[in-house]
Amino acid sequence: MTLGPERAPLPLGCSLSFWRPGRFRLRPEGFPAMPFLVWGWCHALGVFATRDYGIVLIFQDGRLVHRTCLLPAHFRFPFMGPGDLQTAGIWTHPDQRGTGLGLVALRAVFHQLQGSGRTLWYMVREDNHASIRLAEKAGFHPWGRGRKLTSLGLGMLGAFHITEPSGRPSALWPEAWDACTAPVPKASGSAAGLGAGPGRGRPPSGCG
Repeated sequence: MTLGPERAPLPLGCSLSFWRPGRFRLRPEGFPAMPFLVWGWCHALGVFATRDYGIVLIFQDGRLVHRTCLLPAHFRFPFMGPGDLQTAGIWTHPDQRGTGLGLVALRAVFHQLQGSGRTLWYMVREDNHASIRLAEKAGFHPWGRGRKLTSLGLGMLGAFHITEPSGRPSALWPEAWDACTAPVPKASGSAAGLGAGPGRGRPPSGCG
């Protein structure tokens, strides 16, 4: 039985790698402090629930043309299970957009996680149509809508909460992958989202 989608082929001249933080390596070389150094410290200090923080990097002839970050569960996303991961910081170089690099990266993540029983979340603003199309093409299904709630008046300490769960959809691939989603706020604080992941039939934490 196939445990997820087939890996998408890399365009000519491209290579893909998984970056992982090390003891003295909290962010990839040349990456800005925000948010990558912050995420690196979250990893180093044990803020993340697991040690699975990493970044999918795609290079073309030695030049970075795409990244997809993977963040473990932490306090800002209480709906995630302890072993869940979420995609974040997805970026493609402007002259490579529309070439399918985002799909390549997401399929590579599915391939790495197949059979693990984890749920992979994809958070997206409801007005980000390009990101929604990417999520749908990769096999993500809607799970719910929500909003970000601040804590102590500080946005950086705020948490994302699902306020309108859409219910658990049928498995995307029978007995292998379940669909799920998480919310991302608009400027007003409301949100919508899509997502999918290897949930092995279990609903994600905090979703209905």
